[in-house]
Amino acid sequence: MTISSSNPFTARFRVLSQPERPNAASGDDGCPTVYWFNHAGGTTNTLAFRIRSDPPPRPMRLLTPRLPEREEDLDVTFDGDLEQLAQKFATQIAADYGTESADQPPPLVIVGHSYGGAVAYRVTKQLTRLGISPHRLVICSTRSPERLRYHKSLHTLDDAELIEDVDELFGGIPDNIRADADALNFFVRALRHDLAIFESYVHPPGDETLAVPITAICGTDDRAIDLADMQGWSRMTSAAFRLRAIQGDHFAPLQRIAEVLEIATWDL
Repeated sequence: MTISSSNPFTARFRVLSQPERPNAASGDDGCPTVYWFNHAGGTTNTLAFRIRSDPPPRPMRLLTPRLPEREEDLDVTFDGDLEQLAQKFATQIAADYGTESADQPPPLVIVGHSYGGAVAYRVTKQLTRLGISPHRLVICSTRSPERLRYHKSLHTLDDAELIEDVDELFGGIPDNIRADADALNFFVRALRHDLAIFESYVHPPGDETLAVPITAICGTDDRAIDLADMQGWSRMTSAAFRLRAIQGDHFAPLQRIAEVLEIATWDL
């Protein structure tokens, strides 16, 4: 499919879960606001489907970003790097956070899965610079930032090689997408976009550690990431660090989303 025109990217979020009571997100009952940043090529629709079949374990406001070059934003382009993307999301989160009517804003939790883990980390860094300290950062299936790169630059491969290498490394490309040429085309386009941002990231030397607790989560059968990789996140925080394993592969956080949200909000 050829897109004849393009629009610049603006950070927006889709609400996937909203507390039933009008004042439930006011912070009076500790109801958290959670932002979930998806894996490379991920869509809001996939996450919404998972939430319907595996709903959050407690009332929470759950949001996920609308990313360029997928779903209704096929004509939306973003040519910046990961830091610029994170800045856009952090600025929008801060603006939303500032509109809370309660004297005590609700606890804020940032979750990132795979590529989304790198985005979530930099969003959290940006938020702290804006004077907002999330209650927790939860990183799923993502190497620590100084070790993000893999054995080759995946986003430069042709479509067939990209699909084969991503499937071999991470798994998780559904057969129904492989069998549908149009669906595969859309998926590859979004996947390549995200991987280009992910693979161009260079961790700033001497970057300050976060004063935000980090929980790192890894699937027991993940082909690409293991607990030793996830342990590296302990160096990224001066606050508490927790390491958890859940059953499943690289996409276990998506397949066990309620469990991840329970881990992310256990003390709220």
